[in-house]
Amino acid sequence: MAGYAFTYAAGMITGGRLGDRHGYRRLFIWGVAAFTVASVLCGIALNPAQLVAARLRVFMVALPRAVAGYGLDALPLSGPARRSRA
Repeated sequence: MAGYAFTYAAGMITGGRLGDRHGYRRLFIWGVAAFTVASVLCGIALNPAQLVAARLRVFMVALPRAVAGYGLDALPLSGPARRSRA
């Protein structure tokens, strides 16, 4: 369980940094495409080892996509005046 939490935290930090650097929309679109490919790999896995590897890929590409979604949600509230009303 500790390994999962550490990986999740590291992925959230990395995803946030990538979103700041390259833009949240671009990161979100990339994340959705990568998530789709990784999910297809889960579907065509022939044995349990391939399935586990594909699920790890799904997890790793889902983190930046989630962070980008959070960043896109916060965009309408950018600026101190709008944020204080929220």
